[in-house]
Amino acid sequence: MAQEFTDTITAPRVHEWVHERVHESLWVRWFGANGNRSLHPVACRGFVSCAESKPVVSYRVSRVVVPAIRGLSLRYGTVAVAAVLIAGLIPTESLASPNVMAGSQANLAPSAQLSAQVLAARSDGIVTGAGIAAFRGSPGPNAPARLVAMAGLRDGSGYWVARSDGAVSAHGNARRYGSVSAANLSTPVVAMSPHPDGRGYWLVTAGGHVYAFGSAQWFGQPIVLAAPAIGIAPTPTGKGYWIAAGDGGVFAYGDAGFFGSAYGAVAAHGGAAAFTSAMTGSGYWVVARDGALYPFGTARNFGSTWPAPSAVAGIASTRSGAGYSILETSGRVRVFGDAATSNRLRPRDDSHVGPRSSGGHYSPPLPPTADVPGAVRSVTVPLDRRAVAIAGAGGFHSFWILADPLAPTATMAALGASGPVVQSLQYNLLARGFWLNLTGTFDSQTLQAVWAFQKTYDRSRTGVVSADDYRKLVSAPRHVPRSPTGYVAEIDKARQIIILARDGRAEWIFNTSTGNDKPYTYDGVTQIATTRTGRFTMSRQIDGLRVGRLGSLWRPKYFTSDGIAFHGSASIPPYPASHGCARLSNLAIDFIWASNAIPLGTSVYVY
Repeated sequence: MAQEFTDTITAPRVHEWVHERVHESLWVRWFGANGNRSLHPVACRGFVSCAESKPVVSYRVSRVVVPAIRGLSLRYGTVAVAAVLIAGLIPTESLASPNVMAGSQANLAPSAQLSAQVLAARSDGIVTGAGIAAFRGSPGPNAPARLVAMAGLRDGSGYWVARSDGAVSAHGNARRYGSVSAANLSTPVVAMSPHPDGRGYWLVTAGGHVYAFGSAQWFGQPIVLAAPAIGIAPTPTGKGYWIAAGDGGVFAYGDAGFFGSAYGAVAAHGGAAAFTSAMTGSGYWVVARDGALYPFGTARNFGSTWPAPSAVAGIASTRSGAGYSILETSGRVRVFGDAATSNRLRPRDDSHVGPRSSGGHYSPPLPPTADVPGAVRSVTVPLDRRAVAIAGAGGFHSFWILADPLAPTATMAALGASGPVVQSLQYNLLARGFWLNLTGTFDSQTLQAVWAFQKTYDRSRTGVVSADDYRKLVSAPRHVPRSPTGYVAEIDKARQIIILARDGRAEWIFNTSTGNDKPYTYDGVTQIATTRTGRFTMSRQIDGLRVGRLGSLWRPKYFTSDGIAFHGSASIPPYPASHGCARLSNLAIDFIWASNAIPLGTSVYVY
């Protein structure tokens, strides 16, 4: 059970109280004093200011220490649980009423169950919200073009999502002010930025073309770019913006000042990947693909993710300009300065990074070292998607993450790979009966299981797991064998798989290679390499290597009188290739022997 503690604090200290304690794995309950449940939802939930328009004596705030939740992604951790569970404001004078808490989050006793429900409601795998940045919907996984950018309202109540074809969708309180027709685009949309008043936005294409909607105005664009644009950021007035390119170049328009660029410096770090401005309007940051950070103007260096474990996808600054959150394609977010969940983090002295100038004589800074602590908040991004954008909300701990589904043909795993995708692949294969050992590496036995899966569900037998393959696997029901009763070893010649079925359930499925139905000649006699269909019984076996007239058979289990058997082999391609036997990998036949999975007397059904 969660432990609850109650403090009484005056209104001016609400922000300090939350900022000091939200990193302690808390769920914060608010009890306001003027009877208004929606009292300052933007200010209080944004941790910016909780000053009241009416005199307030104090807030009664209870903090609930939330334990880690089993079954919830460990990458979220309890810090994220704390940051998102901010209940509504309840008047203290109404606490005696039994109906005050009815139906509210604060009345749900099991904290683990509550936390799981709230977190589950904060993401659909496409858009994920953290802190006050609430999930308000998404374009869904079947958008006709890539999801590339997003921008949010500062109060966390809504956001926009942009596609590469120029389409824009609005969610929550965000209004749609227009989009670009794909027919008018010579290059895809790559980034977007909200107008500071929340009533408009800009889109920028890879070619640097800018499109303004709502209250946003067009102030100019590059005539030509040496590298594709990667970001756009507004000035605080909304009367100007900066555009950043993949080579580190920065271009200023309207009332935006030029404070230097990382042109040329980012080349050794994979190029520029993300860009944002300080909300003061007098500085900005460029982030390279490997996490190297380049601050300009009054923008401070609070730390970087360099060298990042996965490519940088975006950066979002806090409203104060005294911190930022850096997103990687894996969904990992590193937060620095006042974006961090702990107020113990302090700005880093960046005096070593080189001189700045608003003129053309600028020495690009060296990439900062990775010795600055930054809180890590990992958002659970489905493995068949990649994080592509981050948008900040008003709170110190608040942002949205946009994840774009991988193209159906994109490769997710292949021979030799390892990591979370392979681990998930192996678990899902095993859960559906495809035999393999959980090694964490895409090895030869995983290849056999992948082939068996692709054959079973009538997919291309590539041995490479595409995004479409992975989605099919995680959603597929267990294969149903033909035999409804009893224990039967089935050989499905059309699919080239072996199924060990018990009472209508596939206990194990193996890749196999049966007779290729081609003629072969032995001792002057021509025969057809075929695996006869019908029902048989496993009647003889040899626990060892048998060298026969047509080749070597490892630990064969015979089920016909003319020598057709299940046996191990070093070659089990995804197509018929044998003289008639049902080949298995040596590891698979060893498992069958060790588990006595095909004992003498087993019924064999070949079809």
